[in-house]
Amino acid sequence: MDHYDVDVRSNVFCKEEDGDEGETVIAKRRITFLLLAGLAIAVIVYFSLLYLPMSLLPLHQKPTPQPIYDYYEIVDEAGGESLMTIPLIVNVGDELLTEDNRRFQVVKVIENKAYARRVADTLQLPGKK
Repeated sequence: MDHYDVDVRSNVFCKEEDGDEGETVIAKRRITFLLLAGLAIAVIVYFSLLYLPMSLLPLHQKPTPQPIYDYYEIVDEAGGESLMTIPLIVNVGDELLTEDNRRFQVVKVIENKAYARRVADTLQLPGKK
């Protein structure tokens, strides 16, 4: 005589002849449920990250904008000598070459005054003194 077993969680009648088939059906349903639940969680995570405002997850810090002036004066950090006055925006890291082949790099900018540090002397061209 065949034996029927009731799966209480899913209210399904499973026919068990030797005990293995009922467990196989339950295992298949459990795997199917776990796969569907995992897929649903993955879809929810994907769309929540897709529509999450990027202001909550900043990728890079934006520097504060510096005011723009009509001209910038670049001075030697060590001696205070005025090296150049230019009508271009000056940023930290900019380099300049003076008339006497001295190379400077801007190390800080305060308002429209940039302070430069001497990096190196360049080679003199032949015939120039």
